Amino acid sequence: MTRIAQLVNQYNPDLVDVTICGSMAHQEKFAAVAQTLEAAGLRVRVPAIEENVDWLSFTEDQVLAKKKDYMDRHFANIARSRAILVCNYEKNNKPGYIGVNTLMEMTVAYVSGVPMYLLKKPGGGVNTKAPEIAALGGIVLPDGDVAGLIDVLKQGEDHE
Repeated sequence: MTRIAQLVNQYNPDLVDVTICGSMAHQEKFAAVAQTLEAAGLRVRVPAIEENVDWLSFTEDQVLAKKKDYMDRHFANIARSRAILVCNYEKNNKPGYIGVNTLMEMTVAYVSGVPMYLLKKPGGGVNTKAPEIAALGGIVLPDGDVAGLIDVLKQGEDHE
């Protein structure tokens, strides 16, 4: 059994249409995107928000265990999605930012056979000139418009 399958068994997330991924610096923007998708009748999951966590009260080992749990749960959620939407907004003056965590999320989607959609063309963060990002096969939504993703997922519902 693969590690992803183990995580899905452990956390047992419901199947959703879209799991939103991206830098947690933009978590407030995730809510607006999720509302748009939900208004179209799609089931959406966003990453767990770490609000009210007093990280300074934890030992280093406790911090690592908690972060690992967040990641494991999110990876299981990705694997139980019909698609992921990478909200790769500008960060640190880098448009189309994809950081290390987002690249990990994209990799989980890839190995799980989950289609990937990106709001923006990758342009900042990890070495976005690397062919590995393009090789993962993410589809950049024209003008960052989620309507195309909604159409694809709604058409897919007709065939299920």
